[in-house]
Amino acid sequence: MNRKLFVSLAISTLFVLLVVMFASCSGDDIIKVGTILGLTGNYAAYGQKMQRGFEFALDEINSAGGINGKRIQLITEDSQFDPTRAVTAYRKLNGAEGIQIIVGITGSKNALAVCEASKADNIVIVDALGSAPKLTTHGGPNYFRIMASDAFAGQYNVDWAMEGGMKQPVIVYVEDDWGASYRDAILLYLEKRGFTNVPAHGVTAGTRDFRIQIQKIKGESPDAIFLLLYAKEGAVFMQQLRQAGIQAAVYGSDNISSPEFVSAGNEVVEGVRVAMPAPVSGPLYNEFVAKYKAKYNEEPDANVIKSYDAIKLVAKAIQHDGKDPSKIKEYLRSPDFEYRGVSGPIKFDSNGDLVSQEYTRLVYHSGKLVPLGQTK
Repeated sequence: MNRKLFVSLAISTLFVLLVVMFASCSGDDIIKVGTILGLTGNYAAYGQKMQRGFEFALDEINSAGGINGKRIQLITEDSQFDPTRAVTAYRKLNGAEGIQIIVGITGSKNALAVCEASKADNIVIVDALGSAPKLTTHGGPNYFRIMASDAFAGQYNVDWAMEGGMKQPVIVYVEDDWGASYRDAILLYLEKRGFTNVPAHGVTAGTRDFRIQIQKIKGESPDAIFLLLYAKEGAVFMQQLRQAGIQAAVYGSDNISSPEFVSAGNEVVEGVRVAMPAPVSGPLYNEFVAKYKAKYNEEPDANVIKSYDAIKLVAKAIQHDGKDPSKIKEYLRSPDFEYRGVSGPIKFDSNGDLVSQEYTRLVYHSGKLVPLGQTK
């Protein structure tokens, strides 16, 4: 064969192969899903754990052939835990990328901002960690969350504190949409249980000096403090609270389950009580934990588990109804829908909230969260 002809044929064959390879990786074989995570900034730990949960789930989905042979591709935007940036990230995902399915938004305040910006769009959001009670009324028709409203956790903590003989409660909260709506939910429930004029002290996100608030708290002589802060601020608050000699029982929610909460020292957070979604037992959960620990050499926390479930649920919805957001929303709201995830059964009400959530009582002991009663 003529050398020039051989080279020409070889180049042509290579070109055809490249075209085929490119086509096989084209948009027709990929399902794009967006996520808006806080990966940098003061609260990056939350977003990074969510990202790990997503990646772990996607590895399983895509290695098993994806959805009807199509891979899920997760397009990630960093909100830096800022509502304005979160909205910009959403508009980039929806506009430039044409994405209509969002899974996970780090931070309730950012979820609220995105819900408001997207309420007129034909999209669906399945959120892993949004917990602000305000999302029940302001999440809108596009929003579903697999983390229960903090209204549930707040009520649980109040009942827990009352069982311990609480007489004088105090609330400390971060002044943003998450903290304010959580505060309101607890105040409402406290009033129903006979507590009125409960002091509530707001602090700005990122605050490192709580001495003014702590001085006021000391004068109020509380026997129970409901701590509605992010983990970083919560650690500093606990350090300064103990330095002031205040030994009131402290109750928090999943926000302070982050390792950052222990950064001020094990002794500082010793005895802090945390209401967490009840752990699930059984083969599904045990298999997930074993595989996760084998890959990352750490225990999966609530951020990882809920994020894993969120993207698995989205994959199931896409497999059932395709990529049409309207059909997915109709499916998720249907009476017949229920997804049994690693975190437990997931079923939505008309507001996109979990129908129910059971909690377990954990307490910090030697820097770790352990079930109440196992601190010896």
